Amino acid sequence: MSKGSPSQIENQRESISEVLSFGTDSRSRVSPRKTRLLVFLIFLLHAVVISPVFFPAMSDINAWDDSEYIHEGRELAHGKLPLFTMNPLVGSLYAVAYLPVHASPFWLIHTCSIGRIVNFSLLWLAAYLVAGQLAEGAIPFIMIALLVMSPALVHLLDNGSNALFAAMSGFALWQLLAFLRAQSVKHLWRGSLFLGLAALSRNEGPVLFLIYLGIVLVSCLRAGILKKGIVACLVPFAALVGGYVLLYALQTGQFVLGNAVRSYQAFEQGQGMAYVETYGTKAFYVEGELEARKLFGTAEENHYSILAAIRRNPAAYVRRTLHLAMHVVQDATYIYGQYFGLLCFAFAARGVIELVRRKSFLLLATLLLWSGYTILYVLLCYQTSHLLMPFLTVFSLASVGVSAMLLNADDRRERYLWSAGLLVLAVTAAAKCSTPNMLGATLAVLLGLWIAWLVADRYRHGANTMALAGLLLLSVALLVRFGFPYPKTRVLGSAPDERAALYLGQHFKPNTPVGAWAPGNVWLAKMVHVPMSGELRYMKSAQDLADWMARNDVEAIYADRKLREFEADVWSVIQNQIGKTLEVAFADDQAEVQVLVPVAGHKGSAVESR
Repeated sequence: MSKGSPSQIENQRESISEVLSFGTDSRSRVSPRKTRLLVFLIFLLHAVVISPVFFPAMSDINAWDDSEYIHEGRELAHGKLPLFTMNPLVGSLYAVAYLPVHASPFWLIHTCSIGRIVNFSLLWLAAYLVAGQLAEGAIPFIMIALLVMSPALVHLLDNGSNALFAAMSGFALWQLLAFLRAQSVKHLWRGSLFLGLAALSRNEGPVLFLIYLGIVLVSCLRAGILKKGIVACLVPFAALVGGYVLLYALQTGQFVLGNAVRSYQAFEQGQGMAYVETYGTKAFYVEGELEARKLFGTAEENHYSILAAIRRNPAAYVRRTLHLAMHVVQDATYIYGQYFGLLCFAFAARGVIELVRRKSFLLLATLLLWSGYTILYVLLCYQTSHLLMPFLTVFSLASVGVSAMLLNADDRRERYLWSAGLLVLAVTAAAKCSTPNMLGATLAVLLGLWIAWLVADRYRHGANTMALAGLLLLSVALLVRFGFPYPKTRVLGSAPDERAALYLGQHFKPNTPVGAWAPGNVWLAKMVHVPMSGELRYMKSAQDLADWMARNDVEAIYADRKLREFEADVWSVIQNQIGKTLEVAFADDQAEVQVLVPVAGHKGSAVESR
């Protein structure tokens, strides 16, 4: 069958626009009001499906990063500004969320819940707005479908900084795309404002701003509005970022950003991420820091300069960079939904081809460059969820790819290429007996495509044929989606870690120094965290332990599985002192979590064990 006449293709385009467009075209059979209502109902449905994410237990909250941002929110609510590098916009969100729940013993959990609901709503709104700007080249509801079926938002919500940065950068992309279409400078002002907020959400913000500035300058130069464009780009961003740095300096008397220290720490942790498979059950970030100091010298020796560290051992840095690059490729597919992620990236590649065919080079360059800051993850370090922050560019290209494939439903070459590619992938999966699920997922997608094509052939002249075929195709993705939460019963205060935190809060004064491997549960009890990860490996004797506790005024040790597993030698020293200089003040039935206190300071105190 031939590709189809120009009139047939135009009819298909009109059919799709009539059925699914977000726009206000007079041809639309569905009013914008009903369209918005439909999108809102899908938003609510999505929220219900992933609702377990909104109501986590303490064990579901990252005991380092997310707990730290929530703790900073509490500190900010009490008037203490965080460093610029500690993402003050995230702290501001959590400060507002903290106020209504500050009296609860589970304040950290409730604050996290409010923050996740807000971030989920912002991410959805950003995706909706970007989809509207791409309506001429992609069916907007494809973006919505990808958003609902991918676990991207679920994983993004695990880290408030990642989620808020993705939302703010999404709003900036929305305004940039609006500017490229309308050439109105007001969109540049708004885009720069959102990028300022993004920079206050994550340290990648300034890098993204430079990308934004480069794209805008090229467009402004072509439109003859270079001076206006530069002013519109610089002023809002500089006012937000510079204004916060100045405010921090006025409060603290220190004009510092803190980027060098945090970037160097990420550089050290990258050593662990590059060789994560070699550390087994150890905390690879901590192990990476220690290994990096052997290879590149300490932060003090290098004056917190990453370049100075690399110059000490460039060969080791090149090797780890190659390892990190390979991990990025593997992890990106996994975090976007494993098999669904493969399908998503395949459609994104099809979107790139379509934009090249249309000669939409500026749009293509914008979407590709918008995720350019991810190169930092190869050069320094990353968490797997970081790869989701540019999800809007991936979904935008995938939306273009799906739409192009639907419009080319009659093109035999398109069908042959997709069929051949999927069959090759299926054969590869079958050859690797360790990945049987890949075979099933690939065959499910292939059969789904064939069904969609048969529908297109059978009902070629129907008004809604392309829409029906698209819905069939996308529904197949439900068979291969991965990474969604399952409903579970949550009873706050019943888990061992939460009970231990309650014990600390009930038996110690606020801001009492407590030693722990991770800070989350210590902060839940509103205590001061004294770190026990990595830095205490010199500890070999009871005297070393006593000196450390005295030096840091430690009045209790929160001992959980992570301390016992990740710092086994340190735990051995501590364990030997139980019944001598330390006693167990709290322990759950399985002794999964213990609170240890000095014997002299708590004579006669009863051990709580339930």
